[in-house]
Amino acid sequence: MLYCKACNVKHFQQNFKNWTSGNNDIDKFIQDNQLSANFYGQVLEWIPYNKLYDIEYIAKGGFGKVYRAKWIDGFIGYWDNINENWERHNSDG
Repeated sequence: MLYCKACNVKHFQQNFKNWTSGNNDIDKFIQDNQLSANFYGQVLEWIPYNKLYDIEYIAKGGFGKVYRAKWIDGFIGYWDNINENWERHNSDG
């Protein structure tokens, strides 16, 4: 799928008001990434805890605990012009 940077910048900007990490610095970092990404694999997104499942504790490190989980929505695949939404892919196929 081709990446239309100008199109995706518009879609990301329109969605900025719909999410927050609760930390302005983190939000700005993610937003700047979304505006500068050149393909879908570069896009960062904030994932709220309630969008995760099969959460599994891995280990405790020097700066915190490490977990892994599956993402309900999945990562962005491309913008669906017909449905005017992101087409997503999750780890369950």
